[in-house]
Amino acid sequence: MPTIVDFPTVVQDALVVFGAVLDPEAACCPFAEYLTGLLIAANKTVSGLNRECGVTTDQSCLHRWRTDVSWDVQRLPDRRLAWLPQAPQTRYSPRGVMAIDQTLVDHAGQLIEEAGWFWEHADQRHVIAHDYLISNSVWTLGAQYPMEWRRFTKRDAWAAGECKDHTALCIEVLDATIKRASPGAVTFDSACTRAKGRNHIQRQQRA
Repeated sequence: MPTIVDFPTVVQDALVVFGAVLDPEAACCPFAEYLTGLLIAANKTVSGLNRECGVTTDQSCLHRWRTDVSWDVQRLPDRRLAWLPQAPQTRYSPRGVMAIDQTLVDHAGQLIEEAGWFWEHADQRHVIAHDYLISNSVWTLGAQYPMEWRRFTKRDAWAAGECKDHTALCIEVLDATIKRASPGAVTFDSACTRAKGRNHIQRQQRA
């Protein structure tokens, strides 16, 4: 595959929308490289993303940008969710559906922070993974995109504090999504079907 000599139009448009979130302005370049690499690179590791760019810095620069960011990482999703409803095809609608789904992102190594052994129902086996609960909103014109997420942490990985189960995290995701939009109907998989979660949804009069 030819190397990238300029950023795609969609990435340049993203810089206009999200560039102000990044501090300092120099971070816009690794941000654009990172987005472009995620779109086109077969190998989505830092080295794989870096190799796709024809003119770039050492891959350590991209790695430092990802791990030692000086900008508020929460502002980026906040800006995304404020920007998307401005277009008719991604505008919030009370006739939409909010799907809360449990997703395992499996890994090869056992030393990744907060990764653990989880049962993968699709493959009927245990895998080393991160366990996420994600709210994905689907609107009347067919557009869909993630709204909120929480990562489940096993009890033995908590050094202190409360260990939240899937039901508690499901409630957090639901409440955070409702603050951003009117989600319409709510659907979820069996990980969130305990009575506490169902009762909470009913109290919100959103089910």
